[in-house]
Amino acid sequence: VIEYLQKRGIDKEIIEYCIYNKTLYEEKKYHNAVFAGYDDSRKMKYAFLRSTYLNSTFMGEVGGSDKRYSFSIVPKDSKKEGIAIFESAIDAMSYATMLKMGNKDWKQCRYLSLGGVYKEKNNDCYKLPLALEEYLKSNPDTKLVLMCLDNDNIGKNAMEEIAVTLHNTAIRCIFNPPN
Repeated sequence: VIEYLQKRGIDKEIIEYCIYNKTLYEEKKYHNAVFAGYDDSRKMKYAFLRSTYLNSTFMGEVGGSDKRYSFSIVPKDSKKEGIAIFESAIDAMSYATMLKMGNKDWKQCRYLSLGGVYKEKNNDCYKLPLALEEYLKSNPDTKLVLMCLDNDNIGKNAMEEIAVTLHNTAIRCIFNPPN
């Protein structure tokens, strides 16, 4: 897992932080990277698998995973008033790496993978992604959502919908897609 993620450009300190906090580990049988999510009592509720083999495109959620508890990085001393959201765990780890490369303290930020984004077909009413909805419920003092979703149509639409959904709340949304 360490070698695979370093080849993807993720900083080793961030990888080791996730391993230490049990949000990242290597599956024994197939050597997949496992990105884990926990509820407030630290019970694992979510797991996403990603192949560590370079020629493999295998990835997917473990059956029974609850998207409300998707992968996150929440350093102990991070600023509680904001959360940066991403489509995937690797995107979140990449952003932390970029902060570190820019000589910023990556542990001041909180990172949340949404486990992908989509809009339900035939549904005019948008709902917040489950992971973000649960995070905001568990962290009612949140004042900022930094939206770092992909810069494609799905990501852009999801950011717009999240901003519209949170418009009449005390939460400020900032668009920050990758370039």
